Amino acid sequence: MGHLAGGGVSTATQARASAVTRASPDAIPVVLAYAPFGLAPGATLAATRIPPLIAWSSSPLLFSGAAQLLAVQLLDTGTSVAVVVLGALVVNARMLLYGAALAPYTAAWPGRWRWLGAYLLIDPVYALAVNRFQGRDSGTARDRLRYYLAVGRYLVDRVDGADRRGDAARRCAAHVAAP
Repeated sequence: MGHLAGGGVSTATQARASAVTRASPDAIPVVLAYAPFGLAPGATLAATRIPPLIAWSSSPLLFSGAAQLLAVQLLDTGTSVAVVVLGALVVNARMLLYGAALAPYTAAWPGRWRWLGAYLLIDPVYALAVNRFQGRDSGTARDRLRYYLAVGRYLVDRVDGADRRGDAARRCAAHVAAP
C-alpha cells in the first residue's frame, strides 16, 4: 500500500526503521556515560597478575562490569574459583529482577528472541527498555522486540566493546594513573 501512486516506504519498513531510529538517540547518552567505565576494567586488569587472555575473555563471559571487576580482583588475590563464581552470581542476581519486570512486555516474543534478549540484558538496556515499554508509545510486541534488540545491540556493541578496549590500559600503563 505504501508504494502505490508515488507512495514511499511500506508501513512494515517504517515500523522497523522507527524502532531503530528511536533506539539510537536513547542509547547515545548511555554510551557517553559508560565510556569512562570502560577504562575501569582495563586499569584493574592491568594492576593484576591475571593472564591477558583470561582478563580479556572475562568481559564477554561475565557480561557485567561489576561482576567482572569483582571476579578479577578475587582471582588476583587467590580466592577459590567457587567463591569467585558465587560472588559473580550474587552481583548478577539483579538480572533476575530485571527479567521479571520485563516479562509482561516480552511474553509475546518467540522463545528464541527472549533467549537473545536475556543475553543482551545489561543495566542500561533494562533502563531504556522498561522506560520505553511503560510509556504511551510502547507499541506492539513486535515494536518492543525491535526496539529492545536495537538498543541492546547498540549498547552491547559499544559498552562491551569499551570494556574490551579498556584492556588498552595494560598496554598504555594507565594503571599508573589509576591504581
